[in-house]
Amino acid sequence: MNNNRSVKDMNMLFQKHGIHEQIVEAKQLSGTTAGRVFRLRAHSGEQYILKWDDPEQVRITCEFLNIYSHVPLLPKILFTDLDDTYLVYRYVEGETHYNRGAKKVWLTRLVKEVFNTYVRLPDADPWGRPECPRET
Repeated sequence: MNNNRSVKDMNMLFQKHGIHEQIVEAKQLSGTTAGRVFRLRAHSGEQYILKWDDPEQVRITCEFLNIYSHVPLLPKILFTDLDDTYLVYRYVEGETHYNRGAKKVWLTRLVKEVFNTYVRLPDADPWGRPECPRET
């Protein structure tokens, strides 16, 4: 598929993965530098995020979301492509930069539900971003 994906393409993608929702709208969002991000709306009202990106970026995202699948603040992956070119998860309502409420409340939740659950990877001598590890 090219970067001009249609609602028909989105429906075929969902059916391929055994999800029988009828996608009625696909809106491209700003997101990654190289990839494409779409918010999909189904006839049922359910919304999804489809992230199409470099396979390494999709793999890293999937690995992170799978490790932290128990964290309620993070989305659960519905499906990915075998070649790691895309992933789909349910849309999480909300804004990241506007009207977040009291900083004390959301920072406390972030620390308790995300930072306090960090998992040390066994083979992780280097540190930093997974795609750019550093020795020091």
